[in-house]
Amino acid sequence: MEQYRKKFASLVRKPVDLVEDSYFDSLAASLGEHLQRGVKTYVITSSGPGEGKSTITAGLGRALARSGRLSVVIVDTDRYRPTLHRLFGLENRRGLGELLTELYHLDIGRETPSQFGIGDWLEVLEAQGKTGELLVKDNGQHFRLTLQGGRIRSIQMPVYDEDMRLGHLLVRAGRITTEQRDRALNLQRTATRPLGEVLMGLGYVDHDALGGVLTAQIRESLRCLLALRRPECTFTETAEAYLPATSGQNAEAPRDNLLGESVLDKLSGYLKRPFLTNQIPGFLLDTSFEKLKVLTSGAVPYSLLDETYSQPFARLLERLARMFDVVLVDSPPVAMASPAEMLSAMADGVIMVVKADGYDVQIVQQAKAQLERSSPNFVGVVLNQLDMRHADPLLHYYGSYQH
Repeated sequence: MEQYRKKFASLVRKPVDLVEDSYFDSLAASLGEHLQRGVKTYVITSSGPGEGKSTITAGLGRALARSGRLSVVIVDTDRYRPTLHRLFGLENRRGLGELLTELYHLDIGRETPSQFGIGDWLEVLEAQGKTGELLVKDNGQHFRLTLQGGRIRSIQMPVYDEDMRLGHLLVRAGRITTEQRDRALNLQRTATRPLGEVLMGLGYVDHDALGGVLTAQIRESLRCLLALRRPECTFTETAEAYLPATSGQNAEAPRDNLLGESVLDKLSGYLKRPFLTNQIPGFLLDTSFEKLKVLTSGAVPYSLLDETYSQPFARLLERLARMFDVVLVDSPPVAMASPAEMLSAMADGVIMVVKADGYDVQIVQQAKAQLERSSPNFVGVVLNQLDMRHADPLLHYYGSYQH
């Protein structure tokens, strides 16, 4: 009899499950246009606790992965009230806290060098906001990568081929004459300033002209870095925020984004990261959907309001966006001591969950205004826990799925 009762109960629940699936499928479909525009990372938050944001996040993740066309990862950043592991029936022993601590707080210089690529060094040093010089050696070749606050500011080879030197490139591009180059080189030797700054100071080139040539020089350096087979890296931290800008010359800090940091950031993404590439998937837990993974909050304490965790998390978010088609971040509710505002600034889009007959409208508007300080892309608002019984008698008959 118990067997028949359970079978009957499951049959009764089926229409409710269909309503649930239909609801989240519609929600997932509404993201289609945003996904096509390259909006991949979403923060899902609310104005206060108890509004069902974690349930919405889990349901949306399932719906997106259900079709099999999109790979999805859900990240639980709600350290004090983690919920996603329970919604998916997972353990919460190793998650976000452990990942940030073990991988991005790593003293990489004390580890076995052979397991790290140049990209691993750069990503970890960037997460830690380090300033200094990364020396890369391989088969007699030496490169110096200068970092300021974790960001690459320049890549230098001790000796460029003659046709890749800055002065030669500018002459070849018709930006300066041979006489102007020689005059600037003579002045540069006495002024001990980067050649690019000397040329700009003399009025021979403008910012845009110099930037284009420096980009060519950067590309050549990165091409050589990518060709290294067994690079050995050592990092020397400095107190100064600046290291050399161009052509291997020591000088004062460059001005006005002279180095084309955006080009460096983009191209350095091609550098190998064997350590992080192998380690990060081990923290992602499987679900019943092949293309849906979950990164639980974990047991190790962390605070995303603390820069020592927020910077690594930003790097992690960028990495997950490269690994998956969609990244859903379950954020704590908006509050004075909540990382929701910071997380919203990192993501491509924000979804706000509002409980029907929940918090006062003024509180919801205040939460939205707080998020808007970070200039997020508001994808939409989800009205949650709406009593559907009064809207459709059929739903009332089968029982209400309150979303």
